[in-house]
Amino acid sequence: MFTTVILIRPSYVPKKQIRELRELARTRVRYVESRTQYKNRCQKILSKNNMRLSSVLSDIFGVSGKEILYGLMSGKTVEEILKTTKNKHLKRREAEIIDAAKGALSEVDMFLLKEMGQTIDALTVQIHNIEARMAELVDPRALEVICSVPGVGRLSGATILAELGDVTRFSSGGQVASWCGLAPFVSQSAGSTKIGSITKRGSRWLRRVMVEVAHVAVRMSCRFRDMFWRIASRRGKAVAYVAVARKLLTVVWHLLVNDELFVEEGFSKKSSVVAVRSVVSGGSKGLSLDDVVGILGRMVKVVSDGG
Repeated sequence: MFTTVILIRPSYVPKKQIRELRELARTRVRYVESRTQYKNRCQKILSKNNMRLSSVLSDIFGVSGKEILYGLMSGKTVEEILKTTKNKHLKRREAEIIDAAKGALSEVDMFLLKEMGQTIDALTVQIHNIEARMAELVDPRALEVICSVPGVGRLSGATILAELGDVTRFSSGGQVASWCGLAPFVSQSAGSTKIGSITKRGSRWLRRVMVEVAHVAVRMSCRFRDMFWRIASRRGKAVAYVAVARKLLTVVWHLLVNDELFVEEGFSKKSSVVAVRSVVSGGSKGLSLDDVVGILGRMVKVVSDGG
């Protein structure tokens, strides 16, 4: 009687629900990228005709911006659009908008804007349909757990769950970070060890969404914000974002494995003090004057709060 010994570790194959959720999440990213490209093309057409609407409006594809764009597509001038509009925001900034949009569109430019505008609207509808389908496939409890982490929303949470799959296959948060490509590259030779940048191996989709989550988390009042500024004061903002993304991923793994919600128990104010000392001593690599002022402002708030 022969005994079969398996020496090769089998590959992980996600369940059908996870595979479908993953495909939806990745398709949504591609649609969003395509929509962004069309928006940039519209912006390029306006800029070449000396219509700098983006310098006045925060989003030319918002409610106010679309009203102007649709008016331009129909052959109206900016002055005519502003005279007939009922938008209070446009009325308040009428002089600025007229000054920023002194050019005129040709027939071809208006045609291209109209065609690309229709494509943008169609992509927006498709993106919303995909998001609705993702909401049907995602595990409600797992989504509740992951959305308790600062910076994680329902869409980013569903994407993280889709890319991670079965989290119990990882033995630690560090293993998840290594699989995602957020772990630093380590080189050992002749007794010396060098630590470089992240490996960028593994799931680029998960790595991307974790960095996006990190950008949101550092703007919130939580421990990750202080972690970001502490590292940014020494290593620069780019390194700090990646470090926060890696920390968030390990926290997500821990919460999912233990089925726990994230609880902010009060982050240490000492980290803000350390960041300020680093800036004052000249260690503010990659920080602008606004960043330094922001850190000093937080230090003043800590002192005024009795920290």
